[in-house]
Amino acid sequence: MIEISVAVIAVAFVVLVIYLILTLKSAKASLDEANRTLGSIRQKLDGLSEETEKLLQNTNRITADVQAKMKSLDSLFASFQQISDSIHEVTSSARQVSASVSRSLVENVEQAVQNNQKKLANVMEWVTLAFRIWHRWKTVKEEEANAHATRKHEHEKGEDYHVGQ
Repeated sequence: MIEISVAVIAVAFVVLVIYLILTLKSAKASLDEANRTLGSIRQKLDGLSEETEKLLQNTNRITADVQAKMKSLDSLFASFQQISDSIHEVTSSARQVSASVSRSLVENVEQAVQNNQKKLANVMEWVTLAFRIWHRWKTVKEEEANAHATRKHEHEKGEDYHVGQ
């Protein structure tokens, strides 16, 4: 009967280990996907940053050119100064929006990676708990086996004592 119990427990433990392996593989796949996604986002952000930088440089060149022309024709182009200032504000706003979007995307990806890391930590806690329970069960079974062997030995000693009399 004990052998069957041990076999059932061994099978249950094997099933648990297989489940944990599958869970860990799934968590690893999720982390790999998050890393690929983060890499893809970084590449897209690099491309977006380069395009934004070019746009900002062009806008700044245009603004500087317009400002130089306005200074030479102050009386005629006084109103263009206001337009130039507006363009500069739009450029600054675009830079701020771009930076905000970049930060937001990176924070979201980092949050997703952290969430998966928490899941992996939870799995490891369950594995540790299962190992402790199994170890405790094994200790109890060994103690029971030792107690049984001791009783059997004492019983055999008692029979030897009766046979000798």
